Amino acid sequence: MSIRLKTQWPRLMLALLLPILLTYMVLALLPKAELRIPVALVMEEQTALANMLVTTLQESPVLSLQLVTKKQALQQVETHEVDSVFIINEGFEATILANERRTIVEGYRSNMSLMYEVASELVSSRTLQLIGQYHTVATIQQMTKDAPDATTIIADSNAYFKEHPILSTAIHYTDASAPVAPDEHRHALIIWALFTSLATFMQSEWLRKELTPTLKLRLPFSKLSVTRYILTLALSYTLFFLLVDGIALLRFATFSAKTVLALIAFRLTLVTIGYTFALLSKSALGLYQLSLLCMSLLFFTSGLLLAVPDSVRYLHPLVALDTTSVSVWLIIAPAWFLLLLRKEVRYV
Repeated sequence: MSIRLKTQWPRLMLALLLPILLTYMVLALLPKAELRIPVALVMEEQTALANMLVTTLQESPVLSLQLVTKKQALQQVETHEVDSVFIINEGFEATILANERRTIVEGYRSNMSLMYEVASELVSSRTLQLIGQYHTVATIQQMTKDAPDATTIIADSNAYFKEHPILSTAIHYTDASAPVAPDEHRHALIIWALFTSLATFMQSEWLRKELTPTLKLRLPFSKLSVTRYILTLALSYTLFFLLVDGIALLRFATFSAKTVLALIAFRLTLVTIGYTFALLSKSALGLYQLSLLCMSLLFFTSGLLLAVPDSVRYLHPLVALDTTSVSVWLIIAPAWFLLLLRKEVRYV
């Protein structure tokens, strides 16, 4: 084992455990409301169907809803107090009853409405769901003489599916019985992934320090070539990271064969990107600057703040954590690292 690895184990342990500790700190300091999209809702009419839509939106774990007047709503979106504004237009219920095609919910946003697309899709889907429910009930009423009114049937239907969801996900920790909401679980995993990415990139500094002219003077006393020595050391660091990743997996994800494989793919992607950064950097300062720049790009394209299209998401290194996708970086990063390492070894 490398002398550097033996002498710098405190720094390695810090890089291993700090991402988990920072994730807990962020989740503890960040109110749960901050993980929801602040939206102002204006009701231009107080009807049964309009109230049903409002109730459905209020129950959404994604939106933090405020019921205000139109003047207040537009002022709030201009001052960026809310991400966006949605107005239930007058004639909402009459339009649905008449099966007319016209705008019944309007959306407003500002140049800082980062999550408008997500909120708009949610409001649209809930509105279409309500319209579909009403017309289904109307058809049933035509076939059954003694059927209750539409609003009663829709309310009972929503109550039933709330108590008996078609898809139910319960995530449990190994030492706790309280279920964790899937959205909170995903946020925690992404936050940890961002912190461990930065730690991995910065910890890769050892590679630049090892590749010095004195390395060849030490290796004749062993049976390892320069390339094999570096790869063995890289594998050792990777195994250390994977051991601690197992703790993160138990705390922030559902333990299964798929998630274990996804975590291994994610770690291989990270370490090879980090080693590539180390080989590209001329100094430790350059590596740290490159790591912080990459961390910033990963953060703003992670989906925590901005809704990103699938074309961008599939190019994101964090997609390696997805059990249904394969990151292109899992192929690009190792190949790039090996090519750069082969080039660097020539000058050692």
